[in-house]
Amino acid sequence: PFSTISLPGHYIEMVGFRTPDDVVFLADSLFSETILAKYGFVVCCDVAGQFATLDRLESLDAKVFVPCHAGVSTDIRPLVTANRDALRKLLENVSEACATGASREDVLARLVMTYGINLSSVQYVLTSITVSACLSFLADQGKIVPSFEKGRMLWHLRP
Repeated sequence: PFSTISLPGHYIEMVGFRTPDDVVFLADSLFSETILAKYGFVVCCDVAGQFATLDRLESLDAKVFVPCHAGVSTDIRPLVTANRDALRKLLENVSEACATGASREDVLARLVMTYGINLSSVQYVLTSITVSACLSFLADQGKIVPSFEKGRMLWHLRP
């Protein structure tokens, strides 16, 4: 029978599947280096969950791995590293955007400029989800703190 593998991060309660012949389908948990180079970062609903998924995948053994957004592989460790590095870089950029106080919209605008994203309404929503997840993660880690000014929530680096 098939078994499920919890893969939180990219999306809420996302799962992968292992087949009886040891093929692991990884859903949207990993993205190719080509996609990472093109977009800089990918949608992430839960940063802590994504890091946990990457840690799990790094030590997962299987005959073959099948990610939705990368090629079939027998060794996904280099891809895990590339995805982890992209997420860490994104968090650095979000932190830098908060250095002088920034709203979520300010952070989003800075990322759009930094990564050269061509926004559409769909891309805006997806980027907003990721920015919100990053801000929540950084706040949970104690790295940023909110303040309220003129009806707006601004994020600042923790002094």
